[in-house]
Amino acid sequence: MRDAITNPVFLAEPLRLYVVAVRAGWREEASLAARGTLVLGLYDDVHTELLRRLPTLDLMVLLGLHRRRRDLLDQMLSGQWEDAEGQSFGLGKKVVGGTCAACAYVTDNHVWREYRARIFLEMDRRPLGDTVLGSAVDDWSEAQACWRAKCAREGCDKLLWDRDTIMPQLKACIDRLPDAI
Repeated sequence: MRDAITNPVFLAEPLRLYVVAVRAGWREEASLAARGTLVLGLYDDVHTELLRRLPTLDLMVLLGLHRRRRDLLDQMLSGQWEDAEGQSFGLGKKVVGGTCAACAYVTDNHVWREYRARIFLEMDRRPLGDTVLGSAVDDWSEAQACWRAKCAREGCDKLLWDRDTIMPQLKACIDRLPDAI
């Protein structure tokens, strides 16, 4: 039975697999299933019945993994994250603060904050992070505004945020997020 639950049929339903693994006491399989749930928005009504079957502690662990990914990415995108060794990672304060790379003029970064808020909401919906990197992001009004934002200093007119620079940095941030319970 234990070997059977990691076949593709069960892996296609990671939340169901997580419930079975937790109830059976199979930690390794539960961790694998928890990673699989990162494609799910656990707050969607469709998942309520399965979530009710979980012991409270295991439910909190799963919800914590989802929340931790969202919150850590938000910290990385705000220039406020450091790892256990005190090393910062993510986008630097100059990038997220709206400092022009050409003239060092500091402008209002509300456009970046709105884009970051959209990423936060998307990570709440699908904590895997793949939907904040794909081509669909280019259709977001927040992303479009970010990529069009220019320095406000007279005569500069340089773009503040470059999509081709930001997106690889965003992917690197997502790759560093925890994915196991």
